[in-house]
Amino acid sequence: MKKSKLFLLLGTLIAMSSCSSNRHQWNDFTCPSDFVGYSSLADVQRKSTYKSFLSYMPATLNYTTTMQSENASHIANFVDGLVEHDRFGNLVPCLATTTGEHNEDYTEWTFKVKDGIKWVTAKGEVYKNEDGTDSLVKAEDFKSILKVVLNSATASESSYLPMLIIKGAEQYFTATSAYELNKNLSEQARNTAIFNTLRSANLLDGCTINDIPAILNFEKVGVEIDETTNSIKYILSQPADYFPTMLTYLPFLPLNYEYYNKVGAQRFGATTEILFCGAYILSERSEMKVVYEKNPYYWDISSVKTERIEYSKLSDNVPDDFARNEFLAGNIDGFTLNSRDEEGWKEYVLGEDGKGTIVDPHNSLTYSQEGQGDKSSFFFYINLNREAKNSTLSDVNEKQISNLNKALKYSYFRKALFNSLDLEVYNARNGIDETEQRQYQINTYTPKYFVTDNEGKDYFEYLLDAYEKKHNVGRSEAEKALNPGQVNQISMDQSVQDTTSAIEKLKVDDPSIEYPIVVEYSSLYGDATEKRYDNLFIEYSNERLNGCIVDTDYADPKSPLKVCKAEDIKVKIIPNTKIQSSTNYIKVSNDKTYSLFVAGWGPDYGDPMTYAHTMVKGGDMADSLGIGNRQFLSDESEELLATYGEMVSNANKIVSKTSEEKRQRYSAFADAEIFLLEELGLFRPLYQRGQGYSCSVSKFIPYRSPRSGYGLSGDKLKGMEILDRALYACERKILKDEWDKEKSQSI
Repeated sequence: MKKSKLFLLLGTLIAMSSCSSNRHQWNDFTCPSDFVGYSSLADVQRKSTYKSFLSYMPATLNYTTTMQSENASHIANFVDGLVEHDRFGNLVPCLATTTGEHNEDYTEWTFKVKDGIKWVTAKGEVYKNEDGTDSLVKAEDFKSILKVVLNSATASESSYLPMLIIKGAEQYFTATSAYELNKNLSEQARNTAIFNTLRSANLLDGCTINDIPAILNFEKVGVEIDETTNSIKYILSQPADYFPTMLTYLPFLPLNYEYYNKVGAQRFGATTEILFCGAYILSERSEMKVVYEKNPYYWDISSVKTERIEYSKLSDNVPDDFARNEFLAGNIDGFTLNSRDEEGWKEYVLGEDGKGTIVDPHNSLTYSQEGQGDKSSFFFYINLNREAKNSTLSDVNEKQISNLNKALKYSYFRKALFNSLDLEVYNARNGIDETEQRQYQINTYTPKYFVTDNEGKDYFEYLLDAYEKKHNVGRSEAEKALNPGQVNQISMDQSVQDTTSAIEKLKVDDPSIEYPIVVEYSSLYGDATEKRYDNLFIEYSNERLNGCIVDTDYADPKSPLKVCKAEDIKVKIIPNTKIQSSTNYIKVSNDKTYSLFVAGWGPDYGDPMTYAHTMVKGGDMADSLGIGNRQFLSDESEELLATYGEMVSNANKIVSKTSEEKRQRYSAFADAEIFLLEELGLFRPLYQRGQGYSCSVSKFIPYRSPRSGYGLSGDKLKGMEILDRALYACERKILKDEWDKEKSQSI
């Protein structure tokens, strides 16, 4: 799931409320001896409305096309899938009666859909069939969405997922693409063209030209419906024990095809034009506000504790004390402490004597916890083949873009550029002390605590194994290189040396390249805080590229470096000053009119392939990176990309039916990831949200909603409960201990 760049501040905004709290009672509270956990809160009044801010409002609710997180997080609450995760992170039935029945080799999975699940309109009314009967969710609806998503004309961002695993899915997608190119030909000529396209792509799978109509009619795709039992069978292109985890994501949600055709593909999801079978319906949507109402016909209605959800758009510029003041004003129900808010940090963490810490805060309402992250990996990456055109939302021209593209063809230049980026300076925005600044840093693509093998070994441990093997070093060296929460960057001298070496190679490989090579860095420049930090980051990175001061306004006044002369600057990073709003930022992202950018990827399912496949040629991030199927890279870069693609393909061929096979699969993916990190120069890991220590104050009862590190379950608000008072830290600690105990018993 592609993620837009999110500001760390947003993690402080939990919810809005009409109630305020009395701060003067907080510091003398002691947990009563009879507070034993959730049951002790039975008589505490709950709130019916949850209000919060969003940096980005949803652009579309068309779940047949989008995979952007700012859209998917809402869809998760509107449309349920066959399975979901419970509050312990376990995969459990949702619209299906079980989590799936499989054949012996895991190539066929069957799910029976629950009876009586109603499709509901945005007005809260049951949608009616043409004969006036209630429209119910059927097994056919799960086939219908794949027929839409896999049709190339839909241009679905998530079509890659079923193509990875469903038999015949890629064949259907390719055939529909060839159909669009040849639809004006006679039927015979068109079918011949489609047949030849499939043959060239090695996708015939035993079919003849006479099978083309059946292929175009979706008859060869591995999805079978049994209307009598209301069941769906998925036939896979390869064995996959993890297949049910894929069903928690967008292309496997149900789609009422009759309604979809009625409103039309262009209008579907444009505002509120979808049908609902999830916990909430969307009653209002505008550029500034989104409102949910509890679905009165929800199949699991007892789990929906909060009646109404209201989201308002957050302005791009908010001060460090914004969340705390909103909480004190009674406008939100919780916040995470920001160390740059000096007054709040003193009151809630340090205390009057200054002895409180982020691990042991002073205030009795301030809860400290060490997070394991939200499994979304953010990173610097580049568009290797940005379209050379002028843009009103860019500071570079066609010539500068084209010039940079020439240099980015070569892996040695890309790696020199990424190694020059000053992560220490970038991370300074994260807090006031070094530990805070570094705690979000990641050094791998797949983060810790994502998935484990059958014996409980974390996939991250396999990455450490792969690093040890490749470099012939011990565990401690591997941990120094890969562990999160630490910044690993080469010295300035080494960075300058690497850049100089890369430039000398470029002069030989492409004498037409002009200097300085200009690299535009796109961020939310219109936000005053972001602008200040990004200007510092750009200057320090430029110094690491060129060995001299490029912009004296942002250089360290004590720096021993000389000021650059014009001829000293060989590579120059510049900010995109035209991005003055989050709307601009999203447009630049969607149009891919960037050269250096920060974005992220959240896993769609519970297997390392969900990360690995993003950066293969033609993979999930290929268009964003500019590594489509066109030949434009250097021969060496093409070879590296092909090698990585082969490693991923070989890893994915290992069927994890047994514990030993799963170990082999994870090991092969880990080898591929280390190769990706060190050889290709496509990206540089940056941060993972929710990682490290944080202090918060909240009215939320924790651990009541679905939890998951992949798919949509973690965005669901069913189960959420909000009190009319803030919880004390000791209460939250007891609730956490209770959850830990219950979780261990749930497995």
